Amino acid sequence: VALRARDEDYAVARAQFHTQLSRQAGSPQAYDTHRVPPDGQALPYMVDGRRQVAMVDQPPTPITHKRPAVIFLHGGFAYGDEDWEMPQQFRDAGFMVAIPILRGENGQGGSFSLYYDEVNDVLAVADMLARQPYIDGDNLFVCGHSAGGSLAALAALAGSRFRAAASFGGAMDQRIMLPDRELMVFDPLDLEEIQMRSPVAFAHSFKCPTRLYYGHEETWLKPQCETTVARAAGHQVVTAKEVRGDHFTAVPGAINDCVSFFREHLTASGRAALNNRSSNAIAGMARTQPNTMPESFAGDSTLDEQMDQRHAESLARHRQRMDEMRKRHEELAAQLNGAGRPPLPTPNFPGPPGMPGGPGFPPTASSGGMVVRFQVLDYHGAEPAMTALKQACVGIAWVDRARIDYDESNRLIEVGVQGGFVNTSELSNRLRVAGFNLGTTQITR
Repeated sequence: VALRARDEDYAVARAQFHTQLSRQAGSPQAYDTHRVPPDGQALPYMVDGRRQVAMVDQPPTPITHKRPAVIFLHGGFAYGDEDWEMPQQFRDAGFMVAIPILRGENGQGGSFSLYYDEVNDVLAVADMLARQPYIDGDNLFVCGHSAGGSLAALAALAGSRFRAAASFGGAMDQRIMLPDRELMVFDPLDLEEIQMRSPVAFAHSFKCPTRLYYGHEETWLKPQCETTVARAAGHQVVTAKEVRGDHFTAVPGAINDCVSFFREHLTASGRAALNNRSSNAIAGMARTQPNTMPESFAGDSTLDEQMDQRHAESLARHRQRMDEMRKRHEELAAQLNGAGRPPLPTPNFPGPPGMPGGPGFPPTASSGGMVVRFQVLDYHGAEPAMTALKQACVGIAWVDRARIDYDESNRLIEVGVQGGFVNTSELSNRLRVAGFNLGTTQITR
C-alpha cells in the first residue's frame, strides 16, 4: 500500500514542520578517518550556524569557463574514501563534483536525523558551490546512491537551485527503514515524520526534472519509483528507469545514463563549458597518471588478512542487522495494524553491503601489462560463476573485458588490466555481493 500523498508543497511543509528526534547523536555508522583526495579539496560550508565540509574537485587550471557541478550524495551514513571514486564518470564528462560530509557524519557536529535536517546540508552545499569562481551556479545538479539517492530526491523537492536530479537505488517510501532500531531517531508510529522523509508523499513538489534509477533485482524499489512518477505527472518531468544489476552493480550503468540526462538539461553556458575540453584534459591527465607499485605489494598477506577480517566483520554486522530489522518489522506491523494505521510494505531486505574503505584500502597500482588475481574460497551466488564475474566487471574502466577468466579447479579469478589507475576495492566489493567469498588479492605484471 503506497504511503498517503500530501497536498501541500514540500518546501512549505518543511517550513511548518519540526522533526522530534528521540535522541541527539551523530550518525550510527562507524567510519574510518577520511583523507582529502589528491585531486580534491575540503571546502567548508555553513548550515544552521555550524561549519561542515564537503570534498570538492580541485579547480581547473587555468579557469577559462565556469563549470557545471554535480553534488553527489554518498550511500550509507558516513563518508568513506571509496565514495570519491563512484561519481568519476561525471568528472570524465567535464562536471565538477562535490561530495558533502553531512551533519553527524565522520565526527562532525550536529545530530543525525535520517533524511530530514540533512536536506538543509545539501541545499547549503549548493549555495556554497554557486559562490565559487570556477563553478556555474546556473548549472547545478544533485544525485546520490542508496541513502544518498533518497536525500537527493528530497533536495529536489525542497530547493529550486538544481537543473536536474537523480537517485540511484534510493528508497522513496521510508517505511522500509522503520525496522532498523539503530537508524530510528523519531517515533516510528508518527505518520507525519515518515511522510516528511518520503519523496513519494510529495511527488507533485519536484522542482526540477528528476530520474529515479533502480536495478532490475531491486524488486522492492520498482513500485515505489513507479508510484512517485505517477503522482508527479502533470507537475514536473519525473521518470523511472530500470538498469541491469542489483543495489550496487546497477550503479555504474545508471551513472553513465545520468551523465547524458544531466547534459540534456544544461543551459547554453553549461554546454559551452563542457565543450571546452582543454581544462578537462589537464584535469584528466592528472587523475590518470600511473602511480608506481611498490615491489613488495604483490601478495601482501598482511593486507589480505586485514581485508578478509574487515569483510567478515562487515558481513556479520549486516546479518545481525537484517535479523533485527525483520523482527522489528513484524513488531511494528502489528502495532500499526492495531492502531488502524496503513500497513507496512513488506521489504526485500538488501544484501550485504560492500566493504568500507579507509586508510590503506584499497590496494592500488599502475597498470602496465598487469593482471589482478582474486583467490576464491567458495561461491554461493545465484548466477553461474562466470556470468556473475562478467556482470561484476561491467563499468569498471581499468578492466580488460577480453581478459576475464574464472579457473574453477584452482579457484582463481583473473582480470586483465587495460590501462589507467587500478583500484581493486570496487571490483572486490562487487564480487563479494555477487556471491564470491574471496581470499587473497594479488596484482602481478
